[in-house]
Amino acid sequence: MNDQDEQQVTPVKSGMSIGWVVAVLLVAVAWAGAYALRGSGEKEVVEGWADGMAAGQILAQETDKPMVVFFTAGWCPPCKVIKKNVLAKSEVNDALQAGFVPVQIDLTDQSSSNPNMATAQAYNVRGIPAIIAMTPKGEPIDVYTGEPQPTAFIGWLDELSQ
Repeated sequence: MNDQDEQQVTPVKSGMSIGWVVAVLLVAVAWAGAYALRGSGEKEVVEGWADGMAAGQILAQETDKPMVVFFTAGWCPPCKVIKKNVLAKSEVNDALQAGFVPVQIDLTDQSSSNPNMATAQAYNVRGIPAIIAMTPKGEPIDVYTGEPQPTAFIGWLDELSQ
């Protein structure tokens, strides 16, 4: 036997393997990306809209106008697009205010203590954004399914008014 045959090779332990480090970094990057896409997570009430179903129904019954109810959340990117590209436009706001009571149902807080969660459940809202036209008593009339464009939304409002 020579000296080479008697030598044993012992693996070197270096702590965490490079694979674990890469996996942890990938999880951290994915989490940060998901957090960034969610937005601020803070409640954002559209100006001129009733905040919550109770407030909306009171106004709708006082004015005898149907409601346009917008289910939204501060962390919802498509909701932000609709707010910015549709609801913030003066022509949309004018059409809404003329014939409807605009109501916002904020689902930013998704805990069971948020009464808006029960409202969303009662109207079978499975995803947001969701926009539902309702009678002053809260009975659904129609659901907006069009493109998030001012002209399409105004066209929907016009159809509801007829």
